[in-house]
Amino acid sequence: MTSVALTVTAVQGVVNGGFENGTLGGWSASGAFTPRISTTAHSGTYSVQVGSTAAVNGDSTLTQTVAIPSGSSRLTFWYQPHCPDTITYDQIQMQIRSTAGATLATVLNVCSNSGAWTQVSFNPSSYAGQTVVLWFNEHFGEIKTAEGKPFMETQAYKQSAGKLTGVVTLYRRNAATYGEDIRKLNTKRHTVAQALSSSDYSLMEKQRIKTFSRDVFGQLGTLNW
Repeated sequence: MTSVALTVTAVQGVVNGGFENGTLGGWSASGAFTPRISTTAHSGTYSVQVGSTAAVNGDSTLTQTVAIPSGSSRLTFWYQPHCPDTITYDQIQMQIRSTAGATLATVLNVCSNSGAWTQVSFNPSSYAGQTVVLWFNEHFGEIKTAEGKPFMETQAYKQSAGKLTGVVTLYRRNAATYGEDIRKLNTKRHTVAQALSSSDYSLMEKQRIKTFSRDVFGQLGTLNW
């Protein structure tokens, strides 16, 4: 799992850099985990969480298109990193990109688990007069060995395969919806049956829990116990 809380404090033309209106207005959010507003703030009340606190393979991306003014300018942002793996697999990134998607500058590429608010400052004056994309991203990579092999292709797995009843695949789901549903289920210590009959869950939450349960228990049902 990798996540980062983010506040963009300065660059002329950035809309809602501090996220103090409590929304992602002015920004575009996408990825396997959609960035969301957080109350873990560097200053003020809000920041944005990029990346999930649960294991969600893929990217979590936040962007805004801005026009760099003539003369001198400076981009400054604060980030609070939570990256317990290594940069080989997980990255907290910030780039200046063209509107066509080309990387113009890499401002940040780290994997730190310090949890400390850290300031980054960058001079974008060389792009004065251009319209660029501020690209913030958290990447959580697939778990592989140093040689790039998936776990099930490793010698350790193959040596133990005869002792295993079978393999259950947990499909990648949106952590902001499915992940929070399962977190709620665990926090309340409910079984799936209890959740589906409880008024504590919305209709959509129940549907997602039912889908997740069907995926897992459907696979378990095919195993030769």
